[in-house]
Amino acid sequence: MYGRRVYPLSAIAAGIVCFVLLGVMACNIPFFGALAPQQEGAPSEVQIFFVAERTRLSRGECTTLRWEVSGTYYEVWLSGPEMQEPVAAIGQGDVCPEETTVYSLNVDTGETVESRPLEIRVVDAPLITQPSPPAGVPRSPSPGPPSPLPQPTSTPQLPPSPPTSTPPVTLPPVVIMPTPTLFIPMLTVDLALTDLYVDGGKVYVLIANYGAEKVEDLRIQYTCWWTENSYFVGGGSFSDQKGPTPVTIIALNPGQTTPFDTYITVDLANYWYDVTCSIVEFPTLVFDTDPSNDTYQETLMSP
Repeated sequence: MYGRRVYPLSAIAAGIVCFVLLGVMACNIPFFGALAPQQEGAPSEVQIFFVAERTRLSRGECTTLRWEVSGTYYEVWLSGPEMQEPVAAIGQGDVCPEETTVYSLNVDTGETVESRPLEIRVVDAPLITQPSPPAGVPRSPSPGPPSPLPQPTSTPQLPPSPPTSTPPVTLPPVVIMPTPTLFIPMLTVDLALTDLYVDGGKVYVLIANYGAEKVEDLRIQYTCWWTENSYFVGGGSFSDQKGPTPVTIIALNPGQTTPFDTYITVDLANYWYDVTCSIVEFPTLVFDTDPSNDTYQETLMSP
């Protein structure tokens, strides 16, 4: 007869643990990793675009700064020599520096201040000439040739050495490299406000493409001001404005027009209206070639 074999408890426990681990790996069960916390995505960063229409000017010329800020921020301001001015998130402005100047667009994100410097170079500075002495002050005479030193008489003179010729040293030409400028292509458009009309008690503004290229997916903003006047004596008047109103021009060929709602309602039976609308903002990197036709005014009354 054979006796019963006795196994230690530690060997039995180790076998159970190995069996469980082999089952977890074979079934591809996320045993420990399933309890690990998932990492949250990083917060979105602030996007800052700050460019100039021209970064190299002659003295007396001006250029247009354009900027756009997107993301989460608290404050935006433009700084330069002796200036610090709060500005909108999307905008533009003209500067006429007298000398090379650095402007900065600053954005307060709550945790830090992001800055984007932009240098505007001014060239062709006037030459600096040495001033003439005032009247009555004589000019210093030019020094004459130095007097020869006396030769000692007790030391014998050695014969002169034969002259040696030194070949001329040719220096390489100095090449002045121009300062590189950032070239960013700009979209050139010519949009015009051409008409105001009433349809169903609402006022619409007509926008035309006077440019040579088709305008697509262009987002602009316009503002309208109006005054309501009574037909009757003593009826009084009332003034208000709507905007800025953002709209997107989906597609507009050269010479075509498209209407947009001004969100102004009128009562032509009892009142007449003076209405003026104006395009107040283009996107960054979009240049309007003729700003004079960005505004249109008309008096609206019953026929």
